[in-house]
Amino acid sequence: MERAWNTIFRKIYRIIRVLSLDILAGVYCGYTFARLILESDCPPVTPAILCLSVWLIYTMDHLLDARSLKENAHKQAYRWHWENRKIIWPVWLSAGLATIGLSLVFLPARILIFGAITVSLVIMYTLVHQGMIGSCKRYLFKEGWISILYTAGVWGVPLLYHGAVPGIPVILAIIIYLLLVLINVLIYSYHDYHRDCQESQQTLATVAGRKTASHVLRLLILSVFTLILVGFFISDDTPSGYIYIILICMAAILGLILAFPRVFSQHERYGILADGVFLLPGLLVWMW
Repeated sequence: MERAWNTIFRKIYRIIRVLSLDILAGVYCGYTFARLILESDCPPVTPAILCLSVWLIYTMDHLLDARSLKENAHKQAYRWHWENRKIIWPVWLSAGLATIGLSLVFLPARILIFGAITVSLVIMYTLVHQGMIGSCKRYLFKEGWISILYTAGVWGVPLLYHGAVPGIPVILAIIIYLLLVLINVLIYSYHDYHRDCQESQQTLATVAGRKTASHVLRLLILSVFTLILVGFFISDDTPSGYIYIILICMAAILGLILAFPRVFSQHERYGILADGVFLLPGLLVWMW
């Protein structure tokens, strides 16, 4: 009976990972984190539009990579998207139309302009990544692109509704969040090195070497801890302290993955933890 339950839980978790639902949960928690910190009065439908947009981006990326790799894909997500592409594409188009409709009805012009700029950058990144333009320069530090776009998506709308330049502690928190996202993406680049080489994927690890990626990761985690200490030092109220407690917990977990790469490489534990840390910002709901 216990084995049957374990099998069920594994299948459910596999579906969650393949459909990027864990990413959406992290996006929602990050958005809530940003909204509470900035005390922004965003429309209630905003998180739904944001999560739909992120799902569209991740699913499109998987579908395009799956198309180029087909049955030769080593990642389960790519294989699943290739095998189920005839079902996924209509769902993707329907979700896209729903996202556009909700945005036009509920979001003001300034948010729509911000969204259009973000989508344009996503399209540009996708075209470069897929080698459709600038094929001789396919690698343009994709990890950096992903980190900036992800952070912009999470913090952009709350910042626009905030209506003022945030204080230094908040700006510092945004920078730390961006660096944590970059560490997350680079952890994947480091651990997926051999698989990415087989699939001719362009990452920092495959382009500059796995050792270089490791050095960059250690430098980034050190920078994050330094900035968090600065944040604690300049914080003058309890809520700001809660913000940095959450950020230091996120950094500590990512640091553990870097400190024990062999342990976390087994059964792709690095991915579970590296993505799971982005659920921690949701704790601010109970701490704020």
